[in-house]
Amino acid sequence: MADHLTGRVAIVTGAAHGIGRASAIHLAELGCDIVIADADEGGARELADDIATNTAIWTGDLTEEDAASAVVRAAVTEFGRIDIVVSNAGYSRNALIEDMTESVFREMIDIHQVVPWRLLKAAAPHLTASAERVDADGHRCAAKVVTMASMSAYGSGHGQTNYGSAKAGLIGLTKALAREWGPRNICVNAVAPGVIDTRLTRVANPDTVAHIGGREVPYGLSEQTAQAMNMGVLLTAVGRSGTDQDVAGTVGFLCSPASDYITGQVLNVSGGMASCMSS
Repeated sequence: MADHLTGRVAIVTGAAHGIGRASAIHLAELGCDIVIADADEGGARELADDIATNTAIWTGDLTEEDAASAVVRAAVTEFGRIDIVVSNAGYSRNALIEDMTESVFREMIDIHQVVPWRLLKAAAPHLTASAERVDADGHRCAAKVVTMASMSAYGSGHGQTNYGSAKAGLIGLTKALAREWGPRNICVNAVAPGVIDTRLTRVANPDTVAHIGGREVPYGLSEQTAQAMNMGVLLTAVGRSGTDQDVAGTVGFLCSPASDYITGQVLNVSGGMASCMSS
């Protein structure tokens, strides 16, 4: 694997599992040093053991008010710079709107919109400094931000008025920030996965609970939502669900010099889902 990101430092949130883990491993294969941010300390340390490049670990509840600044401080303390931010942390809490509490609705807004906003606000001066650096060939290397959106932002998620709303807002944040930061040579893009086989897209059971900041947070899908999602697989051009590596490859591209003239975009990683095969 080419090591064209050697010397660059990437923060990856929600890195201990699934898409975040695959993305962190792929970026390390490209040469990045990785700041692993996750609520699962054990999973974060296992990931660090599997990465050949240098790592730093921050564990905690990203929805705490000072958490985003703490992640940035951990990166700067360990590596002295930040070149890439992959804002991936998140999960879903699914229910039909009449059965959904307002607290569960707001929970999705917090993790999928407020947390990325805080993280990128805190990282702003460091990404700006990164984008001003010049390589040995006299080339200014763009700093990169990748947010993790979802096909649910387009209204394709059953029982996901909260999740879909949050991811749609995240796309709005991504595009607005791309406009603000374009003149600084910072590229800001989103990836919108379709049906990806991870622990979050399997049917929930009593054991599918994450421990985040002293809270027990259930994850996984209801049978009804899972059935609707499986129907979506049948509507993909490639006829299969995706893998976390499918998404990680797109993240790697958006963090690489090959995408230095791409910003404000949402790349659908959906296997050609019929509802999203448009420009």
